[in-house]
Amino acid sequence: MPRDQYYWEYSFDLFDSELKKYYGKKSYKRGWGEIGEFLIDKGFDNIDDKQGSCYFTSKMMSPQRANTVIRKMFKALPWVTLCLNKDALTIRQDNVFSNKDYADRLNNTKVHMNRLLEYYKKLNVDKQIIFPI
Repeated sequence: MPRDQYYWEYSFDLFDSELKKYYGKKSYKRGWGEIGEFLIDKGFDNIDDKQGSCYFTSKMMSPQRANTVIRKMFKALPWVTLCLNKDALTIRQDNVFSNKDYADRLNNTKVHMNRLLEYYKKLNVDKQIIFPI
């Protein structure tokens, strides 16, 4: 296996108020579905969370490929960047975990994302993909 191949997880949170501007009050949840369709088409799978806001790769990808998928999503769905509260593209340590492990990891990711967002605010960076090196 090449050294720069990893399993990836992409999680995100969208502002409902912004989504309603693009989809209307009754159908704004379609935004998550469009993101999901795009990510699944590009090699990600849904983790089966209730919101549809966490996706993972079942096959390994290089960091460049994973980052390219997310950038292409922002280009194909330009409203995402306007509705995005926060997101994280992270390397997964393995490809199998239980729902409890997932909940623990998601909670840890949220704590980590909030710390990074505070740091970015100090630097005047508005929105940032978290991309581990």
